[in-house]
Amino acid sequence: MRRVIRRKDTGMPMTTVWDVQQQGLYPRFFKITTRTAGLYEDEHDRVIKLRASGASDEQIKSLVNQIHQERIDAGNELLEGL
Repeated sequence: MRRVIRRKDTGMPMTTVWDVQQQGLYPRFFKITTRTAGLYEDEHDRVIKLRASGASDEQIKSLVNQIHQERIDAGNELLEGL
């Protein structure tokens, strides 16, 4: 099972997280409850590892877009099974 991390678990200041999300360089959080949001730890790790490897902003944006598409595909697959 995939581990969900909350905003405070990213290790980054919230303003930094917000800034990089606005630039498309970090995955968006999804709602867990009405008062809590998070993202999958493996998504966070993939972005951080790519950034640490010296990837360009365009490469990171591509990964973030891929992550968002994977979420959409997983949701659609789940809905089709209902």
